[in-house]
Amino acid sequence: MTNSLGKKLPWGKWTALFILGTLILFVIYVLSIGLNDFIHNPLYQHLVHIGGIALLLFTYHRLTAVYERRKVLELRPKRRAIFEGLILAIILFGIYTSLSLIFGGGSIAYNGLTYEEALSMLVNCLVIAIGEEIVFRGMIFRMLYNQVGMLTAIIVSSLIFGFGHAFNPGASILSSLTIAVSAGIVMGLLLVRFRSLWAPIAFHFAWNFIEGPVLGTEVSGMTSPSLFKLAGMPKNVIWGDQFGPESSVIILVLGILVSLYYTYQIYCRQADLR
Repeated sequence: MTNSLGKKLPWGKWTALFILGTLILFVIYVLSIGLNDFIHNPLYQHLVHIGGIALLLFTYHRLTAVYERRKVLELRPKRRAIFEGLILAIILFGIYTSLSLIFGGGSIAYNGLTYEEALSMLVNCLVIAIGEEIVFRGMIFRMLYNQVGMLTAIIVSSLIFGFGHAFNPGASILSSLTIAVSAGIVMGLLLVRFRSLWAPIAFHFAWNFIEGPVLGTEVSGMTSPSLFKLAGMPKNVIWGDQFGPESSVIILVLGILVSLYYTYQIYCRQADLR
């Protein structure tokens, strides 16, 4: 069966592409991030980032176009997909911030961000969003979706994505499940809904950028320079611990609600769920 996310392949051919394709793309992504440990000039770091992501996109396009013998329609930018991905992340963290200020005893203060820091954070968030979405949604989720259907693809890819963050500082079972549900499932549904990888990429980018460089909270246990500093909430399962909002029940519940909404939208539009 052919659709804009690809086609069902013979199992031998599918297995080869799934394993080798995922491995190749993952290595390119890791190198595009890791090489900067040996580069101290910020301009060269940005060039390595951008070059690595360009190579990643090119490799994904050629792998899928040649191996699956199809047009790679999911890489075509769609303005509505990008817009909705960005707005959705803004709404989620807007709700989280509002609740933390009203009920959690939180406060927000201007922290300041230099031009160099802002540019660095912008590039970093974009590289991570594109890199991880090409691997997890473009290859793992999409190929499972084409082969065995949406439910299995959602469960497997989201759990891999969520527990792939289990080695980050302060990670827990709750943080992994929250990332799996609030990010992994939502981004998989965004891909199905819009048939465009740029929807989950936009969501992933905005999620990381708002959480870290804008609000100053931890992003998967990592800290970064930020424009504001949201703080003062107790470190617990409600608001999140040292791992950040991604270990909070609030983000988990919001992720479940968004997932239910997009599932309903997909069914209403009679998308091919197989």
